[in-house]
Amino acid sequence: MSEKETIVFCVHGANQADKDPAKDYATWSDAFELEDACLELKNVILGNENDEIKNYHLEKHNNCDFPQYNGWASAWYGGIWQSLLDKPESERFSTRLSPSKDGEKDERVFLLEKIERGAMKKHFDELVPFYELAVIKDSNKTLYEEICSKVVDDLWEATEEGVKDFVMVGHSMGCCVCYNVLSHMTRVVDGQPPAAIEGALSPEYTEKIKKMTESSSKPFGLITFGNYMGYNWAQKANTRILYGERSRHYVYPDYSPRWFNFFTLFGGDPYIIDDLLESSIIGDDIDAYDDVSVWRVPFTNIGHGRHQWFRRDSFTNKMRSKLKKHLYR
Repeated sequence: MSEKETIVFCVHGANQADKDPAKDYATWSDAFELEDACLELKNVILGNENDEIKNYHLEKHNNCDFPQYNGWASAWYGGIWQSLLDKPESERFSTRLSPSKDGEKDERVFLLEKIERGAMKKHFDELVPFYELAVIKDSNKTLYEEICSKVVDDLWEATEEGVKDFVMVGHSMGCCVCYNVLSHMTRVVDGQPPAAIEGALSPEYTEKIKKMTESSSKPFGLITFGNYMGYNWAQKANTRILYGERSRHYVYPDYSPRWFNFFTLFGGDPYIIDDLLESSIIGDDIDAYDDVSVWRVPFTNIGHGRHQWFRRDSFTNKMRSKLKKHLYR
C-alpha cells in the first residue's frame, strides 16, 4: 500500500488555431471554475481531499497504490497544426503511410454531411492526416509522431521528469492522442515497437517512450470525454497503426490501470468506444474500463466543447468520484 504524488494531465482537442499554450491552459482553468460542481472537482485535483482519498483506499483496498493529487497541468500540441495551415496544402505533406480505404472515406463523408452536418469538419481536417500517418515535408516525420511526441514532452515536464504519477484527461482529439501514447507505452513495456507500421514513429520517439516507462512515474488511469474514437473508421485506422490490422475495435492499453470514457445521452457526444472493453462493475472493485453516461436536459446544453461538458454537473460529479475512488492499482 503506497500513496503516490499525482498530477492530473489535461490534453486538448483539435481546431486550436485561435489559441496558444497560455490560452489553452486558461480554457482548462476556466472550465474547472464554471459551476459549484466544477469547483468541487478542482478541490480534489488540488489535493484538498487527499486525506479522505487515503482513508478510503486504506479501508477498501489491500496492497494497492493510490493517488495523492498535487494539481494539474496541460499539454499543448495545437501549434503543430497551426504551422501547417500557414503553408499551401501541397507543401504540408510528402506522403501518407496509411491512407484510408474507400469504405472508410465513404463513412467519413456520411458522418460529415449527414450526421455531423459540418460541425466537425475542422476537427476532421486535423484528425485524418493524424490517422493516415501523413509525413510532414519539413521534418520528415509523421503528424502522428509530432503530436504524440509533443504530448510526451509535456507529460515528462508535468511529472517533473518522471517523478510524479499521473492521470491523463483527454477531450475530443486529445482522447485519441492519450490512447495512442498509453498504447505506445504498453507495447514498449511488452518488448514491441510502439507502432506496427514502419516509419510511423522514429527511433527518437521510441527512446522517449522507453525513458518514460523506465522512470518512477506511472499512470493511474485515462479519462476521456467528447471522444469520437468511437467512429468505425477511426477504430480501423488506429488498430492498423498499432497492430497492423484494420479492425473495428480498440485494444486496451494495459499500461493504464483504468479507462473511463464519458458520453452524453440523447445527443451531444454519444460516443461509446467498444462493448468488448466493458467490465462488469461491482462497486469499484472490477472496473478497468467503463463507458460512463452523462445526462443532460433534452434540447439544451448541447455542445462538444470543454465548457459545454464542464457545465454538466453529472459529468463533473462523476469525474470527481472516479478520481477519488476508482483510480488505483
